[in-house]
Amino acid sequence: MKLLWIHILLLMVGTRCFAQDSTITNYNFWLGFEFDLNRQKDSRWGAWAEANIQRANFITNTQGWYGNLGVSYHMKNYKSIAGGLALQYNVPYDDACLPYAFPDYRIWQQFMIKNAGKINPDFKWANRFRFEEKWLGRRYDNSTRDEGYDYFKNELTLRYLIRVLYYPTKRFGFVLNNEAFFRLASSVHGEKVFDQNRTYGGIVYAFDDERDYRVEIGYMQQNVWNAADERDVKVRVNHVLRIMFHIEMPSF
Repeated sequence: MKLLWIHILLLMVGTRCFAQDSTITNYNFWLGFEFDLNRQKDSRWGAWAEANIQRANFITNTQGWYGNLGVSYHMKNYKSIAGGLALQYNVPYDDACLPYAFPDYRIWQQFMIKNAGKINPDFKWANRFRFEEKWLGRRYDNSTRDEGYDYFKNELTLRYLIRVLYYPTKRFGFVLNNEAFFRLASSVHGEKVFDQNRTYGGIVYAFDDERDYRVEIGYMQQNVWNAADERDVKVRVNHVLRIMFHIEMPSF
């Protein structure tokens, strides 16, 4: 719980910073699917797949889409390590965006601690530490390209997520999480370390008693700090309605 309070303080400090710069506010919609492919019986290996469609101006414009594939290894005491490949494709949707669409290729590794409450097993929590090596398509300011990219910008990002889930009934639950993004390294000198913060709260409904098939519906506030090399240092706040379907495949 102390870590959750640290995340909340980060959000409060960042929100105060908005008064110093111009702020762009958006109202967006994200629809996602997560597939947790359980490891074989008596095996510690598993797999993961995720897809996310992002719309801006609620559903009017395209914001982007995200795809993720990974492999996990489950250790003792509800700990696991994982790694994989991901692609985020971004489309300009406000004045703070680059004036062209670009891909964000990623290789990622993560360590996760996931457990249930000792007193009440319906109280579940997770801590996730994910490193992402990124290659972002970029054009020079004087580029005459209509398609393609002049170079790829490189970044190393740390994403720290803390998540709390509570089921007051067999199939109905509440979820709260916060994820902070830190830019640890960049091929562009002088960029900010603190990149963005996502705070999310919602409700969960499980379609089966084992809670392998469920849907989450909730609100996410995404606060984004543009990198220091931008000509206009603008701050973006995205208010996002998020729907996520989670499918956990039974062991085989």
